[in-house]
Amino acid sequence: MKYIKYDFISISTENSTRHFTNKPYICLVMENTIDFITYLTSKKIDAGKFKGVEPELYQKLEGIFSQTNPDSFTAQKLFLINPIRRKYLLESQVETAPSKPKMKFKPKMK
Repeated sequence: MKYIKYDFISISTENSTRHFTNKPYICLVMENTIDFITYLTSKKIDAGKFKGVEPELYQKLEGIFSQTNPDSFTAQKLFLINPIRRKYLLESQVETAPSKPKMKFKPKMK
């Protein structure tokens, strides 16, 4: 986690008798723990193909991602991420689970 210190500007208006003074304000800033390529991989998007075909959009989204939390980025750009995923689907090896033996019917004897 990272803390940033801000100073407020003093403000006075003609209609108001209140004056705001400079007071320090400390804000907690969340840092991204993953990079953009790892994020795209987690969303099953091939980062290499995406960057090669649409570099302007890639740079724009990477800039926005670096300034926001990954969950917030997903919420904001969900309708943009899904079409990108369809275009640049990450080709991963699909592992098939071993099939279970089929259960045979056992009749009940009375």
